[in-house]
Amino acid sequence: MSSSFGAGKPVQYGLIKRGPGAPGSSSSSSAPPQRKLRPSVFDALEQDDDDDSNTNNNEDRNAAVKRMNHELQKRSIQAGSALVDLQVQAALESDPSVFDYDGHYDIMQKERDRVANAKAKQLEASVKSGEAAVSD
Repeated sequence: MSSSFGAGKPVQYGLIKRGPGAPGSSSSSSAPPQRKLRPSVFDALEQDDDDDSNTNNNEDRNAAVKRMNHELQKRSIQAGSALVDLQVQAALESDPSVFDYDGHYDIMQKERDRVANAKAKQLEASVKSGEAAVSD
């Protein structure tokens, strides 16, 4: 599968296999060189699971962490609810109807009904004027 563009070397397409004397190939063998295995960085951190005292220390530590997390979560909720209470109180002082959702919905529904009635009257008037123009 070779072709050439103009005058020059032929261009080869597809898989190009290099021979043993081609540049970039190793003259010793075709297998990649073996890398030296180094010890893992984490070998020193690994611990024996059979050590009971270590397991007990880990369990005690985990229990203490869980207790502390629970306490922090409880305090966070209490602080958050106090902040929310202050915000609700400030909102009610500025506008007593701020949490009157049903009242706001009723006002919006009345506005929608008013607009729909106005459109219906306009359409009715348009139909009457059209009928009057046709009958003349």
